[in-house]
Parts: sequence; structure tokens; C-alpha cells
Amino acid sequence: FVVINKDKSFRPILDLSILNKLLVIPSFKMETVSKISVGIVDSLWGCTLDLTSAYFHVPMGWTFQKFLAFVVDDQIYVFQYLPFGLSTGPWAFTRVIKPIKGYLHRLKIMIHSFLDDFLLLHGTQEGLREVTSVVLSLFEKLGFRVNFKKSLLTPSQTVKYL
Repeated sequence: FVVINKDKSFRPILDLSILNKLLVIPSFKMETVSKISVGIVDSLWGCTLDLTSAYFHVPMGWTFQKFLAFVVDDQIYVFQYLPFGLSTGPWAFTRVIKPIKGYLHRLKIMIHSFLDDFLLLHGTQEGLREVTSVVLSLFEKLGFRVNFKKSLLTPSQTVKYL
């Protein structure tokens, strides 16, 4: 089935309820708004980035694709990328993003994320512009597509995140 997004585009959802009952979701930690807000001070500048169909950036190994097949009008289709509706999806996506964030942290870039929603922070407006450029360039090189309509790329000291 499909879900209609706010922008009227469609997001395909595969009913994986039976498969999900068989999966064990590994323990993992995601950033929370309360955890992120602890480090935010009024003097920081921020912007947000949102990835387009984030899960579709994560390829599924061919050994798992057989569990992600479905039939429409006698035609067999197989998800080759992480489908929405898979209970291990948040774990898998977070695992993909973690080393990217680690790399950016080593560059002294303040970046936070909750799944595909990113918050960039910097002490100056110009510094945030530079940091945003670095992150956008890295995402592009890695094949991540940014949803510019849902992102706030103009540095602001009042940012709505999540």
C-alpha cells in the first residue's frame, strides 16, 4: 500500500507485519530532543536538513531481498532498498548514519540527528553556512538526496527541529 505524504507524493509501504514478528531488533540508541536540547545555548545558529525517502538510500543485501518480495497484478517486485515498515529499519538507518556523524564530529561540526532529520549548529552565522556547505557536499558524495523543501538552510537562531 502507499501513504500520501504532506507534499502529495507517495511513500510505498510494504506490509511486513508477519516478518516483523520474527525479527529481533538489536539494541541501539537514538538521539532524543531532550538529549539534544541540553547542549543548545541561545547564542548558537542552526539549520535543519531532511533526507528525501531516507530508507531508500540503504541497499538491502541480496540474501534478504527474498523476504521483501510482493506481487501486484501477477508481477513479482522486490525491494532492493530498506523498505518503510520493516521493524529493524530505524536500527539499520541509524547504523548507516552513525559513522557519517562521527566523521563530521571529528571535523568539529555540531550535528545531531533523529533518523533522517538533521540539526546543524555553529557559533556564528557564517560558520554555519560553511558547515552546511560541507555537510551538503558530503551527503551528495555519499548519494544522499536532501529534501530542500523540508530543510531550513538559512542560518537562524530560532529553529524548529522535529
